Amino acid sequence: MKKHIYLFALLAITVMTSKANVLTVSNDSKKPATYTTISAAMTAANVGDTIFVSGTATDYGNVNVKKGLTLIGQGHHPANVNVPPTTIDYLDIYADNVTVIGFNITQNVNYNSLVKSSNIDIERCYVAYTMYVRDSSTNWIIANNFLYRVGGPSSDAVSNILILNNVFFHFSIAGFTGNVTIKNNLFLNTTSFGTLSSATISNNIFYGTQAVSNSVDKSVFKNNIALEKPGSGASSYDSLPGGTNTGSGNFISKDPSFLKVDVTDRYNPFNVNNDYHLKSSSVGHNAGTDGTDVGPFGGSKPLTSYGGDPALPLITDFDIINVIVPQGGTLKFSVKAKKQQ
Repeated sequence: MKKHIYLFALLAITVMTSKANVLTVSNDSKKPATYTTISAAMTAANVGDTIFVSGTATDYGNVNVKKGLTLIGQGHHPANVNVPPTTIDYLDIYADNVTVIGFNITQNVNYNSLVKSSNIDIERCYVAYTMYVRDSSTNWIIANNFLYRVGGPSSDAVSNILILNNVFFHFSIAGFTGNVTIKNNLFLNTTSFGTLSSATISNNIFYGTQAVSNSVDKSVFKNNIALEKPGSGASSYDSLPGGTNTGSGNFISKDPSFLKVDVTDRYNPFNVNNDYHLKSSSVGHNAGTDGTDVGPFGGSKPLTSYGGDPALPLITDFDIINVIVPQGGTLKFSVKAKKQQ
């Protein structure tokens, strides 16, 4: 008996002996877990615990996080086509020290929560609408996501907001007037930035979108690639830094030279024909401020999972050695697994 499965429940069992508990959730009776709803698992969990949520065909609904927890799903477009995404609707965070990884979010993040929150890490998620960072929030990492928009509080009352190695597929970032770093992102089919001031903007690729906006001021643009009109020449919207902004090392009206892009459908981040890694001949190859590639595959948190798969071990072979086990006998099996990025 041999199956290709994620080390999901087994990992949970393995780490149950550690200080923090691991709780499992599945709303599919064919994939049993300790809890059938995320809310029930969060009620039972203690601060610092981890909750694994299986990917199923059924939406888990709205999620309100009121404790410092880690929530891990199986991705928004898992590499294993036999594994459904872990889908929720609204995600609202009312606590500090929260990590959310590997979810397909069909609505907004923090749309209903107006409270400040600190030490928030949201990675490898797909967010169909806006991710809000509320007033006085601190220490956010927004990384390796596919995003519609990140919205700030339209004030400088936030600090240390890092927006790293994401793919933006429509309106991008607005509402920050300081203390935000925007680095190694890929902007596709966006309507440029909204109100943005005193931001650090480096190593990004603006492809088929406007990099320059009258709404951006007093910001620093470094080593970004801008090409609003692929195949159609230069654009005034490529002329970084623009306005009252400063910067250097930007590649204006330059094609980033992706490995493979279907230009007839370049705005679809999940087009199977698209590979947004840079060619070795690209102007952005090893041209970031840190010597790595410009765009989402460079920097300190390079995009490694296109479908949001969590960085958990993957079981590649699971063999039952003795299929028939007598009462009181011992089940023998062998397992092979590989590390995932």
